[in-house]
Amino acid sequence: MYAFLRNLQKLWQVLALLELWYLILATTAHYFLFWAALSMSEPEDNKITEAVNFWYFWSTTTLTIGYGDLSPTSKIGRMLTPVFQFTGVLLLMAWLAREGMRLANFTSRKRRGIVSTRAKDHILVIGDFSPTRTLQLLGNIIHDRKNDGSVPPIVCCFSNTGDRNPFERYSNGLDGVVPEYHQSGEAGFTQQTFSDINAKAASQIYVAFEKDNSALGVIGSLSRLGIKAEVAVLLREAESAELVPETSMELRVIPPIQPVLAVREMEDPGTGVAAAHLLDVTKGESLFSMEVGKDGEALPYGQVCSKFDGFFQGAAKLIGIVSPENGGWKPDCLPTPDSKFKPGSRLLYIGKRDASKEEEVEFKTSLLKV
Repeated sequence: MYAFLRNLQKLWQVLALLELWYLILATTAHYFLFWAALSMSEPEDNKITEAVNFWYFWSTTTLTIGYGDLSPTSKIGRMLTPVFQFTGVLLLMAWLAREGMRLANFTSRKRRGIVSTRAKDHILVIGDFSPTRTLQLLGNIIHDRKNDGSVPPIVCCFSNTGDRNPFERYSNGLDGVVPEYHQSGEAGFTQQTFSDINAKAASQIYVAFEKDNSALGVIGSLSRLGIKAEVAVLLREAESAELVPETSMELRVIPPIQPVLAVREMEDPGTGVAAAHLLDVTKGESLFSMEVGKDGEALPYGQVCSKFDGFFQGAAKLIGIVSPENGGWKPDCLPTPDSKFKPGSRLLYIGKRDASKEEEVEFKTSLLKV
C-alpha cells in the first residue's frame, strides 16, 4: 500500500509539472497575442501598447479589476478585448485551482506525515509510538532542553501509526511543544525514509521500538549512512545489548529500565519508586552527569565532593561517579573518599536542572585551585 501511494505521488508530481508548463505557456501566449492584436489595431497615439502600460492594462484586465484608465480606442481593439478578458479570467481560475489543489495536497500529506522535513540540527526519534513510553521519552527530552535554554526542532518517525498523527491527540502532555510527525510506511525505514526525515543533519537520534530486532536493524541502516549525530538505542531486553552491531557512530546502548524497577519494588518496597523519581524529570529532579576532566588528574573523590557541595550550595547533590569501560560506562554510586578518577570520568549528581556549560567550566577550574 505504501509503495502504491509513493508511485501515485510521483505520477501526480509529473502531471502537476506538465500542467504547470501548460499554464505558463498558455499565460505567455495570452499576453503576447493580446499585445500583438492591440499593436496592429490601435492608432499610434494610443500609448496602451507601450511595454509598461500594456503590462499594467493586461494585469488589471486579467485580474478582473478593470480601472478603465487605459482602454483600446479602435473598433477592432474593442471587439477583441472582451475575448482576451474572458480567456484571461479562465487562465486566472486555472491558476487559482491549481495552487489551491497543490496547497490542499501538501497540507494533507503533511498531516499524514509523508512530506520531507526541512529541519536541521534536530532531535530525531525513530521507532514505534507508545502513548506511555514515547511521551515519557519526549517529555524528558523537552524538559532537559528547556533547562539548557532552548528546545531544538523535534522530528518523530513512527512505523505503527499509519496516516494518523498521534500528536493531534497526545500533544497536551509535552509542555506546549508539538513534534513534527512522519511515518515510515509499510516498507519500513528505507533510505528514502531517512532522507525524508533528514537523518544525516540530526544532532541526536533516539531509536525505540517495541521489538529489539527492529531497533537493531535501524542501527545497522544508520551506520551505513555515515550518521554524525549522537545515537541512543533503547532496548526492551537486556540480552539484546550483545547483538548491537559494531559501528563508527557515537552509539549509546540504553538497557531496559522499567522491568528492573518493577522487580526492585517487589523485593524492596520503595526502592523502585525512588529510582523512578531520579529517572523522571516530571517529578522535579533528575540525574545528571558532569565531566571531571579529560586528563584524569582530578583530586580524590572526598575532596571533589566537598568542593562540589561548596560550589553548588545545596542546589545539587553529588552521589557518585561513572568511568569509561569497554566502550560503555561503569557506575560507582558509593565511592570511597580516596577513590581516584579514571581519564574521562564523570560526576553523577541529582538536581532540579542540569549545570550550564559555564558552571561546568567554572567548577572544573575551581578543582585545579585546591
